[in-house]
Amino acid sequence: MFKRARKLLPRTQRRLLRCLDILAEGFGQAKSMQHAACLDANGDPVPWYTYPTIEYLRQLDFSRCSVFEYGCGNSTLFWGKIAGQVTSVESDPAWFEKVRDGLTGSNVQVHLASDQDAYVNFPRERGKYDVVIVDGMFRGLCVREAVQALQTGGVLIFDNSDWYPKATAFLRDTGLIQVDMSGFGPINDFTWTTSLFFHPEFKIQPRATRQPMPSVGSLQQFAEDDC
Repeated sequence: MFKRARKLLPRTQRRLLRCLDILAEGFGQAKSMQHAACLDANGDPVPWYTYPTIEYLRQLDFSRCSVFEYGCGNSTLFWGKIAGQVTSVESDPAWFEKVRDGLTGSNVQVHLASDQDAYVNFPRERGKYDVVIVDGMFRGLCVREAVQALQTGGVLIFDNSDWYPKATAFLRDTGLIQVDMSGFGPINDFTWTTSLFFHPEFKIQPRATRQPMPSVGSLQQFAEDDC
């Protein structure tokens, strides 16, 4: 019925409805808004990053990678399914308990550090990680520790980076290569930026021989002049 009615709309409105369908249903944004949780179209947990970031990360093989997160949540569950080892530190006791109680994998460890210094300095003397994520409290301070915790050949993920021009400048000055992923994401009704800061010797490999993989809502085809 709805599809039949949509055909009666002008072309522009039909295309706008298709865009809405890709965002709301294809990416699962409607589901994430309804549940006030970061979920994809299948109801599986995803990080509170922009959708372009999530799609890119899903193309890579993190099965042998170690991950450190400032701030835990559905991102912790997401990384727990695809990474070798995940370590998260959380500053909010109630949220920490909620996330901890939902963990199932033995490869994930979540720690509570309510004190600012303990939180910011948590990765010190704990080795280095292939993936370091800044997505919790005190981000302007955490980026300096995050750089020290990043393994050669790894990637640092900085969410809401568009709010932190000084912190992103600092990260660039360390020699990391900044790639910005701007767009919509779970829950929110606005766009933002999640930035990836690649070590110059980035070595995490794709999961498949084809890259990029077709994205949500894309045309599934091959170009005739693909060499």
